[in-house]
Amino acid sequence: MKKVVALALVACFLSACPTLHPGEAYVKADRDTFEAVNPVLRALITPTPDDDPDLSGVNGRALELVLDSWDKRIATAEKIIEEGGVTPSASGTGGGE
Repeated sequence: MKKVVALALVACFLSACPTLHPGEAYVKADRDTFEAVNPVLRALITPTPDDDPDLSGVNGRALELVLDSWDKRIATAEKIIEEGGVTPSASGTGGGE
């Protein structure tokens, strides 16, 4: 269980890494990954410590915050792309349009 949460956190933080400067294809892939992982992880979160002490209370709320933050970062990138704003390059150099 802890490995699942750790993997989700790593994936989330990598998706937000400012040096990656993802382009449209990366943002779509990140959205697809989020949509696949989000319901699974949210289903693991429980408010009752007797059900799963590892994902209740503080840990459960922390995981919810990570998922919410990940979703907001993707939505922001999608909005920038949709509005025709600066689309960072997939190579990590940024600045491409």
